Amino acid sequence: AARQEATSVLLVTIGVDGMVSEVGVAESGGDAFDQAAIAAVRRWRFRPARRGGRPIPSRIRVPFQFTLPKVEPAPRTPPAQGSAAEELAAADEPKEEQPLEVEVRGRRPPPARSTSDFVLDREVLTVAPHQDAASAVMSAPGVYVARPEGDAVAHQIFLRGFDAEHGQDIEFTLNGWFPVNQPSHIHGQGYADLNFIIPELIRSVRVTEGVYDPRQGDFAVAGSVDFDLGVAQRGYQLRSSYGSFGTFRQLVLWAPEGESEETFGAAVFRLTGGFGTNRGGMSGGVIGQYAFKGPGGFNGLVHVGAHGARANIAGVLRLDDVEAGRVGFYGTYPDPSANSQSALGARTQAGVSLERATQSGARTGIAAWLAFVDFRSRLNFTGYTQRSQFNPRWVGRGDLTEQANQDFGMGARLFHRTPRIEAASWLSGNFEFGLTFRTNWIEQEQNLLRAPQNETWDQRVDASIQATDVGVYIDAD
Repeated sequence: AARQEATSVLLVTIGVDGMVSEVGVAESGGDAFDQAAIAAVRRWRFRPARRGGRPIPSRIRVPFQFTLPKVEPAPRTPPAQGSAAEELAAADEPKEEQPLEVEVRGRRPPPARSTSDFVLDREVLTVAPHQDAASAVMSAPGVYVARPEGDAVAHQIFLRGFDAEHGQDIEFTLNGWFPVNQPSHIHGQGYADLNFIIPELIRSVRVTEGVYDPRQGDFAVAGSVDFDLGVAQRGYQLRSSYGSFGTFRQLVLWAPEGESEETFGAAVFRLTGGFGTNRGGMSGGVIGQYAFKGPGGFNGLVHVGAHGARANIAGVLRLDDVEAGRVGFYGTYPDPSANSQSALGARTQAGVSLERATQSGARTGIAAWLAFVDFRSRLNFTGYTQRSQFNPRWVGRGDLTEQANQDFGMGARLFHRTPRIEAASWLSGNFEFGLTFRTNWIEQEQNLLRAPQNETWDQRVDASIQATDVGVYIDAD
């Protein structure tokens, strides 16, 4: 009745014809699992390794991860009549066991496009706990993440020496098709707030450093990052934590037994007082996914999520004031403009994808999504230096800058990868054709406020934007 999980790693020798010639067990998950993996891999056909343009034998490691659903034994029904001896004799008779029907869903890892193409799986990501999705990306070489503006503002991320700020130079996606970057944002182009991703749901992260893949989008100047969501441990999970600076976090996770890893529901709440004055914050979010078997051999996935956060922001301090002791390193200035700094972020999203793979190697996929993202901030990084553009005589009223950005977007993605084409004995490959589409309706405002009443005394930005992006690609592999 217990749930069974095992991992078998095989050593597979591939001949010059691409057929499996020899199979060995490098890591055993149990004899039954090993034999099932061996039987499966012997039916596969590979592209042989080549040296100098000629095929040569090679040996690779192939991992198989098995997860069998929990099966409860059927209750025994006592006989209506008969003696105790007859009952015992009937119980000793062998019963014909019904076969257990198990559906296996496999995940094909994306092909590497460069030497700096990293896929961080669950084993790597769970070595140390991560407080958010951005910190999980730091497991990849060449990535650094900072949070200079509180829990309600997107992270500052560095990749390959690029200061991507809030995401302007890195493309972020979810499950390979859901875009996170916003095409226009008052706080930074390509704004990508990763706070809505619950770190316990991340099954793997792919970090591609550089632009080598035609699937990468407009913001992949320095590279791209994709989060794949899934939960291996099925059942209910309740996790509570309390730590420094009065930080409390509560996670509720439900992964139904017998369903695939992509099916789950999770909710999280976080409250913190912050590591200094005016740095407290509160956030919460939910994410749900459901994987299903669609018509025509398609595997489907429905994704929904919502997140909201509010945080106070301390702002900046003059170095001479800190050195002279007029204000503490973790403090803030006492004036109303400095103490009115804060940020608010909210996100609601939904999407569905369908994908089908055939034995010939062909793959077809289509996905559609929509999202609403709201952002507001009040920051003062200059003090009292701004002069009104409406009335130049107005100056010294405080530079509390209010930014507002509302974005409603929708989009779709379609691709088809052909079966492997054998053009010649020395030339074979696949072609992939893809189409991406997205359109966004954006409202942006930026005003100067006068604290403590927070009345508007100058208007800097008042914009309505509709941005539409259509992309087509052809990939020859």
